[in-house]
Amino acid sequence: MNTIYSHPLADAYQQELDYVISQLAQGEIPWKKSWQPMGLPQNYLTGHRYSGWNLCMLLFVMRREAYRSPGFLTFLQAREMGGCVKRGQKGYQVVYWMEVEKEPDTKNSGRSNTIRVGKRHTIFNVDQVDGITLEQEVLLPPGPDEKLRRCAQIIDSLQHAPLIRFGGDRACYDFVSDSIIMPHPKRFISEEAFYATLFHELAHSTGHPDRLGRPELAGSDGFGKPLYSQEELTAELTAAFLCAHCGIEQQTRMNSAAYIQSWLRALQDDRRLLLRSAMQAQAAADYLLGIKPVGDDSGVEVNGH
Repeated sequence: MNTIYSHPLADAYQQELDYVISQLAQGEIPWKKSWQPMGLPQNYLTGHRYSGWNLCMLLFVMRREAYRSPGFLTFLQAREMGGCVKRGQKGYQVVYWMEVEKEPDTKNSGRSNTIRVGKRHTIFNVDQVDGITLEQEVLLPPGPDEKLRRCAQIIDSLQHAPLIRFGGDRACYDFVSDSIIMPHPKRFISEEAFYATLFHELAHSTGHPDRLGRPELAGSDGFGKPLYSQEELTAELTAAFLCAHCGIEQQTRMNSAAYIQSWLRALQDDRRLLLRSAMQAQAAADYLLGIKPVGDDSGVEVNGH
């Protein structure tokens, strides 16, 4: 299978990208399936919240392996906590970027003296570790009321939100009027379905120039084309992150087959599309959650591991 792109850390991403493409080829949308309802992936020892592609990849891992906990540790961190990675367990690579000082450029004093260096860590879910007593990580999934409370809290806490209007039989974001049109909540099969759809449209709204200013939103080139595919993928992943945050399941589009084929073509042409969309989705989800961004334009976090 083709590598993602010429990059010294490309193999750190390759396995899960191959997984996404294989799922799409089978007619499945991997981010549509239920996530483990225990919360978003984080470092079990430090509490560091994974972001960008690392977050997206670990959500896939949690669902596929049915891990009970969203907590992850490096081999040394497991030992530090008195545990030991079980024999034969395979870890997962996360990548982060850090700024490193370089030799001053005497010929071009105006240029930056720092470069960005990508590093990776192999981490294991706490389910892969013996000798650690799980405390608050292994909790019962949130109940229906708590899930809906989390959803409502996101909407109630929005800053500089687009106008949300109700009526008609389709959901969409209108770029020109900066407004979202939604069918009445009672027309959805469940409150969770209503919020999952609203999260998708809110994700589109973050691309407005007055918010995050994504060029893919303003310059959409039509269904199945590169810009359209990237914007839709960004909105899909943003909604997936928000649904995982709330513990609800993302809903499948009625015309999902057409979207699957468009994403499959786009990803086969350019595997970086998924990495870029994951980075943009992280920024969009953070914006909607009111969280200060922790990532950079690489799509992976710049601090912690």
